[in-house]
Amino acid sequence: MIYEIILIILLVLYLYTTINMEGFSDIYETKIIKQNVESLDKFQSNIYDEMYDTIEYHKLTGNEVIPYLNSNSQVLCVGTRTGHILQLLSQSSFIIGLENSSYFIDKTKQKYGDFNIVQGNNNNIKLFDHNKFTHIVIPIFIIHTYKNLGYFFDIMYNWLVHNGYVFITYFNKWDNISNVINNNPNTEFIDTYDFSLEITPDSNGIIYNEIIKKNKILKRKYIWDFKNVTLENMIHISALKGFKFIRNIKLKDDFYMCIMRKNN
Repeated sequence: MIYEIILIILLVLYLYTTINMEGFSDIYETKIIKQNVESLDKFQSNIYDEMYDTIEYHKLTGNEVIPYLNSNSQVLCVGTRTGHILQLLSQSSFIIGLENSSYFIDKTKQKYGDFNIVQGNNNNIKLFDHNKFTHIVIPIFIIHTYKNLGYFFDIMYNWLVHNGYVFITYFNKWDNISNVINNNPNTEFIDTYDFSLEITPDSNGIIYNEIIKKNKILKRKYIWDFKNVTLENMIHISALKGFKFIRNIKLKDDFYMCIMRKNN
C-alpha cells in the first residue's frame, strides 16, 4: 500500500513538473494536431509572437489605413490575434476587434489592456448591424482563411456604411511567406521548443503546417488551408457585390494591400 502511494505521489510530481516546464502554457492535452480555426488554442496564443514577427507588417498596414481615418471613424479589424494591429490603429480612431479565439483575446488584453473585441466567427454576417462601420481592416493572413470570396464581400457590404472602405492585405505569392517567422524569439522559447513550417502547394493555395516540437517530440501540429488570392479575382468579385476598386499597394515583398469602397 505504501509503495502504491509513493508511486502515485511520484506520478503527480512528474505531471506537475512536465506541465510547468512548458513555460508558456499547460500544453498537457491529448489532441496535438489541429486544423484551421481550432488551431487558435491557448498554447498558440502564448507562443504566437515567438513564432511570428508580424509587427512590421501591421505597421505597414497601419501606415496606409490611418490617412483614411478621422475622429468620427468607426473601424472594425477582423482577426486581431495578439492585438498589435489594434494598438496601432487605436491611436487614430475608435476601433472594434473581431477574433475567433477567446485565448487570443485574453492575450491581447494582457499585452495592451481592455480593447473592445468581439469573439465570433468572421463568416457570421449577423455578428454586427447593417451599416455599422466606416472602415474594415483585414490584416495579415486573414483573407486567405476565407473559402468563399463572394460571401466575404457580402459580409463587408452588410457591415459597411455607404462609401465605407475595406482594406484587404494579402500575399500575392507564397515565395516569401517564411519571412514572417520570428528570427529572434525569446530565450525561453528557443530553449524549450523547435518551431518549423511545412508548406505544400494545393490546387487553390497551400497547406500550411506549423510544427512545434520539444526534445524532438511533436507537441503541436497546426494545419492551415490557406487560399490563393489575386487582385484580378478580388476586383471581379467585389464589383459584382457592389464595391469599387480604389488602389492596390505593395507593402513588402509579396505582401500587398487592396483598397475597395462600397458603392450605392
